[in-house]
Amino acid sequence: MEITDNDYIKNKLDEFLDELRDEQINLSKHSQIAPMDQIVVSDEDKYIIGTTALDTCTGILFYDRAHKKGIVGHASPHNSKGIIIEMLKRIDTTKKTVIEYGFVSGYRTIEKKNFTAIDTFKEYIKAFSKLFPNITFKPTSIDYKMCDKFLAYEFAFNTQTGESENLIFNDNVLKKYR
Repeated sequence: MEITDNDYIKNKLDEFLDELRDEQINLSKHSQIAPMDQIVVSDEDKYIIGTTALDTCTGILFYDRAHKKGIVGHASPHNSKGIIIEMLKRIDTTKKTVIEYGFVSGYRTIEKKNFTAIDTFKEYIKAFSKLFPNITFKPTSIDYKMCDKFLAYEFAFNTQTGESENLIFNDNVLKKYR
């Protein structure tokens, strides 16, 4: 039986798609996505946290690198204060801790240059820091991407590795096929 270039390419593509599917299944077992106006908190089993469909909303990440714990919030324009307050309540204030934080503005929020929610979040973080001086907040950037089906952003973060999950996903699976 003769193997053609097309057979070889098809075989490699099938292998690639199988690996991609397996990796996606593995990621979904260990992930939590914050719906609109909700937060998610990482744990040992669900250590990948993120949010999706950021259009007029803002995504917020808090990450404690020392304890490998994270919180993600998806704040709509009407509930921004409620989400940031709920996230701050989840921080253990009994320990000296550094919390890395970042924001991802929604697609239309960026388009309209309306960043008042982020200014509000920063004010709450500053006030929280004054109340609990053993908690230090450090800004960080979050890697995000456009959603597949519509004009909105999403991000995922792996609290075990301290890295954006979409980059890990690409590197783990795609590097063999470059």
